[in-house]
Amino acid sequence: CVFTTPVELPTQISVGAMETDSGDGAIYLDYNASCPLHPQVIDAMRPFLFQHYGNPSSSHIFGAHAKSALEESRTQVAKLIGAEASEIVFTSGGSESINFALKGVAFNQFGDGRSLRKHRIITSAVEHPAVSQTLQYLSRFGFEIVTIPVDPTGMVRLEDLVAAINDSTFLVTVMHAVRDLFNLLRLDFK
Repeated sequence: CVFTTPVELPTQISVGAMETDSGDGAIYLDYNASCPLHPQVIDAMRPFLFQHYGNPSSSHIFGAHAKSALEESRTQVAKLIGAEASEIVFTSGGSESINFALKGVAFNQFGDGRSLRKHRIITSAVEHPAVSQTLQYLSRFGFEIVTIPVDPTGMVRLEDLVAAINDSTFLVTVMHAVRDLFNLLRLDFK
């Protein structure tokens, strides 16, 4: 979401330790989707871009270096969030992560491999395409996708969500930060 305005704006804005220089008065506000790499991240990644670029699944020395670094990173992330290293899965980005999570949870509902234990998934009308397209795909396997509306400001109404939940519901997926509307979803489960 890039906004331009006829008023004079600074060409550089400070975002933490980062600087964004558009040169034309536009301010980049879509950091949910993509952002520049922090200089420390660039420094940490440099050896794996130019020296240790092997496939971590390969048995040669280049792969061994990459695998060692990958496993160290997995351990660091796990420690940071209080998880086990075996619970950390790296993906290429948000869309792949969403696909992985939604399909994994959904296909787990085929307990005996033939019939669904529960089949209802609830989502909102303002989900990212990675969510809505994955749910559309899952509907081909017998999953019922219920899309609840949002109010004029893009917020899910808790009463609509509660009304959509029934005994066959096993998953609710709603976006916390609605990128196009610049709001954060507030759901208070008391």
